[in-house]
Amino acid sequence: MRRPVHAFLLLLPWSCAAAADSLGDARARLFELAADGKARTVISLPLPDGATSAFTLWDSRTLPRDLLRRYPTMRSFRGSDTAGRSVRLDYAGGQARMSLREADGQWQPTAASPLPAFSPPPSAAPALLTLPQPATMDTLAPSAAGNVRYEFRLALAAGSAFTAANGGTREAALGAAAHLVNRANEVLENDLGVHLTLAAHDDRLMVADHRRDPLREGEPRSAAANLITRRLPASGYDLGHALLGLDGGETETGTSCSDAMDADYLATHKAAAWSGGADPDAAFANFLLVLGNQLGAPFRETRCWHCLAFDGVSIARVRNWLASRGGACARKYMINAIAPWIDPESLADPPVIPARTPFWLDATVEPGIAGRRLSYAWDDLDGQHGFRAAAPGPTARRVFTSGLPQGSRWLSFRLTVRDNGGETATVATDDARVQVVDTGRAFAMEPVPDGSAGQPLGIRWDPAGTSLAPISCHFLEASLSLDDGSTWQAVARDVANTGSAAIPLPAGTATQHARLRLSCDWRPFFAESPAPFRIR
Repeated sequence: MRRPVHAFLLLLPWSCAAAADSLGDARARLFELAADGKARTVISLPLPDGATSAFTLWDSRTLPRDLLRRYPTMRSFRGSDTAGRSVRLDYAGGQARMSLREADGQWQPTAASPLPAFSPPPSAAPALLTLPQPATMDTLAPSAAGNVRYEFRLALAAGSAFTAANGGTREAALGAAAHLVNRANEVLENDLGVHLTLAAHDDRLMVADHRRDPLREGEPRSAAANLITRRLPASGYDLGHALLGLDGGETETGTSCSDAMDADYLATHKAAAWSGGADPDAAFANFLLVLGNQLGAPFRETRCWHCLAFDGVSIARVRNWLASRGGACARKYMINAIAPWIDPESLADPPVIPARTPFWLDATVEPGIAGRRLSYAWDDLDGQHGFRAAAPGPTARRVFTSGLPQGSRWLSFRLTVRDNGGETATVATDDARVQVVDTGRAFAMEPVPDGSAGQPLGIRWDPAGTSLAPISCHFLEASLSLDDGSTWQAVARDVANTGSAAIPLPAGTATQHARLRLSCDWRPFFAESPAPFRIR
């Protein structure tokens, strides 16, 4: 059964004309880099807002030596700037494709730009095109769990519809496919410890003639597997996938390294997978989702695909699959990196909160490697409470204001901490539980009257039994926002949780957009004024 795949992307305007000038100027310098990924250069690249930033770039190792020899105008690069942005940049024939990922994990839309005629410099001769040889498992000292890296050779086929939408020629389609893989590696390396390189003869899988396109007929998974197995030997790739002119994608969960041909529609074969999308960014989102399924992550509606990251459950499932049969055919090596440390004491005691009431989760985390930019994500392990999946954020605290539980129950969450280290990225996870007690009503504030700066403000709220056991919240902290909830400052502590109080307003403040928040002093729940009020 075909399953539609939904993705949510942040789309912002991008000046392709500016990109064309910059990418064209950068091309000669980039092509002089050896393809082993070790040499680097600094290039100024355009940003969506019209500014530029200096990126350090190097070869992404997405293209194997054989393809680089046959297509000398094709290269694939990756890079980052000092603001935490990352970029994936690909050249193929007369076109460049660039995808930018912001420091918060959001992707900007792909920029594709035509380029003037170009011949690769002499220094880009095949003699320089050698892939690095990672250390084997038994030559490195033991490392922390999760420091294993898996390299797969991907047989990526393209149907005639994909080829027609990307230049119409085999080389043009190969360039578009390479950019999808390069861009996917940004997420796969960071979240799963997986790197994909195109198969040595992947150009044989680019279909240009729609009249002779075997991917147009029959069940897409079996069509993909049949095409790839006919044109490449089983020993020539570890994972297969077809790019079609359909919107969505499908595969079985956990097919990497499998040569089995006995299931219906060849569903368990390593090449029985397809994806497609209405535009380059939708195609990428669907491609990444199906790849995750192939690598062992079951389909989960709660995945955070608007930021295109894997959730904590998916990360654990993929790592378990790759440590077993799913990684048997991959080239494996260790990285000498230290993962972030989540203090187990900060998650040891399950907090008790009232039902129907906003709350937050938090943890104490220390970076494993100084200078790395940590990001944090909390995922609902139960998947039954309507909590919205959220993009990884810069702080460990996450606030929940929707999908709140309506009765007594236990909630389970997983905290995933990424250090965003690219090829040497590490991930740490830990689980937390929350006890929800139904007191009959939500802990909630009544509308707050207008007040005067420097004067006490009388407020009322419903304690909803939260001062009683087992919640036992006897005192509150009052915080004030002057910008309708964007920022907060504490204005009173040790407020008795009785239902009414006089809160001092700071002198010298005036706003039409004030809000108050009452939070328990030792339990992670709170209430906010239901509407803004005025401070004169």
